[in-house]
Amino acid sequence: MIEQDYIMRMISMLTAAIVKLIDQRKRKEFPEALTTVDTACRHLLGADSAVLAALSDVQLIEFYRRDPNTGPVRWYALGVLLQEKGRILGELGREAEVPAIEEKSLSLLLEALREMEKPLEADHCDRVEELIRRLESVELAPHILPKVAWYYEWRGRSQEAVAPH
Repeated sequence: MIEQDYIMRMISMLTAAIVKLIDQRKRKEFPEALTTVDTACRHLLGADSAVLAALSDVQLIEFYRRDPNTGPVRWYALGVLLQEKGRILGELGREAEVPAIEEKSLSLLLEALREMEKPLEADHCDRVEELIRRLESVELAPHILPKVAWYYEWRGRSQEAVAPH
């Protein structure tokens, strides 16, 4: 089981990065915000964001699963950072890149939630809900659909789990 102290440290570091990203986005400092995402990936996940981008969500889940004491928190952190990167790219007018990033983010956030059987922080489910809404018009990868169905069932909204995506 993951130590609560480790989770709190990771979430604290992630929160600091997100606060900085929000400020940079408000000031329209998008290149700096992308650098902040890269730096947070290196510090929180021990990998360059270019390397992380080259791997699929399935590969990232398996890679970080090797350490069951940290895997779910790392999936969550990467999912959040990818979601923020998608927002930044959207504001830069690079909308074509956003769905693939958001789909990977959704998969990682759902995997962390499923593994921990509880949200890792207060807005975990809000992030998942936002991504599901944003990806409504996207045909999700087949391996993500059961995760979305699980999520709806876990939230007590089974009728949405069977709705076509």
